[in-house]
Amino acid sequence: MKKHLQKLLLCLTVALTLLNFDICNAQCIWKRIVNDGYEVPGVVPHLIPNTTVHNTPQSFAVHTGATSLYMNFLNTLPANTLVYERPFAVCANVPIKLSAWVATSFSGVQCNIRFEIIDNGNIVDSISILADYAPLWSNYQSATISPTSSTLTLRLYTNIGGSPGGNDLSMDDLQVEQCSPVNLGNDTTICNTQSIMLNAGNGFSSYVWSNGATTSSITASTTLSGTTIANYYVSAIDSNGCTFGDTIRITFINCTGVVKADDGIFYISPNPATDFIAIKSLEKNYTVRLYNVVGEKFRNSTTFQKFT
Repeated sequence: MKKHLQKLLLCLTVALTLLNFDICNAQCIWKRIVNDGYEVPGVVPHLIPNTTVHNTPQSFAVHTGATSLYMNFLNTLPANTLVYERPFAVCANVPIKLSAWVATSFSGVQCNIRFEIIDNGNIVDSISILADYAPLWSNYQSATISPTSSTLTLRLYTNIGGSPGGNDLSMDDLQVEQCSPVNLGNDTTICNTQSIMLNAGNGFSSYVWSNGATTSSITASTTLSGTTIANYYVSAIDSNGCTFGDTIRITFINCTGVVKADDGIFYISPNPATDFIAIKSLEKNYTVRLYNVVGEKFRNSTTFQKFT
């Protein structure tokens, strides 16, 4: 009986309460706009001249072979020396956050590094990290920053002076994420007889959708039978010329009936249905939960009419 009940619950996709959906972008979503992984050849290291022995990303066994930006600081460097400077193009007034992984590459003095973010000439974030010894990594995570200009600058300083055999730092996976105000919502599944509204939000100067539409919202639907999958993408530009975008995958399925509903244990009629169904069982006091195609439970029932 339990197996039959599970089969019914999995297959019961009758659209009793499904209507058109409206996906609203109530919150922004974090989008990665920069990723310095250093595995790609030709990545600019952004190291300050005359501060390190090596100026290119390298791979070391102590980092389990991972390629990272290796900073072999000169032993003559005093404390508070600027060793790295990286500008980022950002959108003014749009929140961003930075992150990276750092490690002291070899034995010796443990690296003590200070991350500073500069916006319009002002320090807007400053965090010091005592980097773990490889192969362990320490994570740097900035505060959420709302820039006032179109450029932020990340700077790294040595908090302590160099010494023989120490102060060798590796940095990897430097990332910048931007809080995009365009949010089409999570990927979803609906019936192929229904439609769903996709809304990129108001206040942008222009919109371009993957289907060629230029409005702030579109209605997604299909004329095909069976199961089909469609990806929708929108690109929106604000008054400052900043571009934001999002993608959603919509799966359209056939939900006009319940597959293998009449198995001698449970009987469902009418099948297919559009507004109501009757469920009968050989047994009493079984709980059946009804879900729509997006996984929302809309009915519990524990009483069945026993048939002969």
